[in-house]
Amino acid sequence: MLYRSWGSDLQRSTDGGLNWETIGVGPVDYGVMTFTGVGQPPAIYWLTWDALYRSTDGGASWARLSHPALAGSPPVAVAVAEWGGEETLFIGTEGGDLLVIGAAEADWLPE
Repeated sequence: MLYRSWGSDLQRSTDGGLNWETIGVGPVDYGVMTFTGVGQPPAIYWLTWDALYRSTDGGASWARLSHPALAGSPPVAVAVAEWGGEETLFIGTEGGDLLVIGAAEADWLPE
């Protein structure tokens, strides 16, 4: 499955991106990038201009990543991979930092 943000809508494609269906709304009005994690079922991540959000229930609810390094320097690029047996986020910040955070151990604040 593929996911994308379309304005504030969360959309899913089950045919490689040929057709899209709206399955819910994202945590904020506009997403820059939407992608899934490596777990089963996969977490859905929603990157905006100033924050990273995660849903572990198919987009029904969202939580915002909280980390001290993001306070004055929002995330601008994110990759997710399985590393050391866990889902790991690699987050580039506007200030030039690279954060490596285990998704399960990160602080996620409910929206």
